[in-house]
Amino acid sequence: MKNEVQRVLKFRIYPTDSQKAILHQCFNASVEIYNKCLEMKKNDWDAKKKLYKESGSEDKFSKWLKDNDLSIMSVFETKREIKNWRKEFPWLEECASQLLHQAALHLDTAFKNFFRRHKAGEKPGFPKFKSKRDGKKSFAVDTAKINWDNSTLQLPKFPDDIKVKIHRKKLTINKKDIELEKAIKEGKAKTKTITVSINPSGEYHAAVNVTLAGKEPAKKKFGEKNTVGIDLGTTTFAVLSAVKGVRKKVGNPRHFKALHKKLAKEQRKMSRKKLGSENYKKQKIKVARIWQQISNSRNDFLHKTSHDIISDGKINAVALETLSIQGMQQSNKYLAMSISDASWFEFKKNMEYKAERRGKTIISIGRFEPTTMTCSVCDFKMEKKLNLSVRKWECP
Repeated sequence: MKNEVQRVLKFRIYPTDSQKAILHQCFNASVEIYNKCLEMKKNDWDAKKKLYKESGSEDKFSKWLKDNDLSIMSVFETKREIKNWRKEFPWLEECASQLLHQAALHLDTAFKNFFRRHKAGEKPGFPKFKSKRDGKKSFAVDTAKINWDNSTLQLPKFPDDIKVKIHRKKLTINKKDIELEKAIKEGKAKTKTITVSINPSGEYHAAVNVTLAGKEPAKKKFGEKNTVGIDLGTTTFAVLSAVKGVRKKVGNPRHFKALHKKLAKEQRKMSRKKLGSENYKKQKIKVARIWQQISNSRNDFLHKTSHDIISDGKINAVALETLSIQGMQQSNKYLAMSISDASWFEFKKNMEYKAERRGKTIISIGRFEPTTMTCSVCDFKMEKKLNLSVRKWECP
């Protein structure tokens, strides 16, 4: 397919107890392979670093980092090692080989990102080992199939199909509705990978990566009359500039604040349980479910708000300020929780991909642009510094 569009659909799955046992074995196998490959690559990394340091050529090591855009060991070498590990550890043979190879590919991507960030002068962030005790785990396969009629998921080396709650069977690409099952049968769409995951609250999901024939709509022309500026805040989540004489404010629901008392109560109960006991594990799931409720309600609000703005026919472009969210949280500890709860970064991500799918433009305003100090009518700039308490000022 020359013109391709990618979409990811996330479905809730309901495995039986026997299927859960196999899924957890797959999760552990994915983590095991990832960590083993990382250990090998880290040993190579440390050996090369030590070699450069001993020869007194640390500048050459820095240059090697900038010039090298690949991971230390190739994917083919790690795949060769996976074959040996499957012979050494029989329980890995019970899992599909492709999910083990996908774990190695994910690590390879992590190293590529590490070198990319180092080249760009950003904080590199060396890949870290994964923990088997983490509540969130996942594995990916590329030969899994979804039966859209029976609402089941077929995974390799699984004796039975897993029940899936399919809430979406159609996709809209460039104002055209596409039935997924029909498009897959006709060869106009295909599933690339399916990622199965579990979150800390014990819910299982399957994320289906679908590639469809088509292309995103062309960018629409925009000007002063059909461009809206958005000012994000904590008291009011967003204030939209006037479009055709109408100004809009979006309130801040404060999702964390609404449930933080209930969360604190359940966390206190968990602290009184014996660490690692069955009661502790049950209480831990209760706490995780409250966190999941906060996350779900926040994501629902962000998606609905961004959809309402982008789907407005009067708007062709949206201007958003580039904020140093981490710096704002560190500089003001009293507002840190409110800033985190507002989730401005996630909102901007939602706006960007929704705008791309509708042919609209997101304009990023520079972090140091004096937007608050500039008059919106005559572009006069206030030289005097204003405190946060000053919400309005008159243009001279």
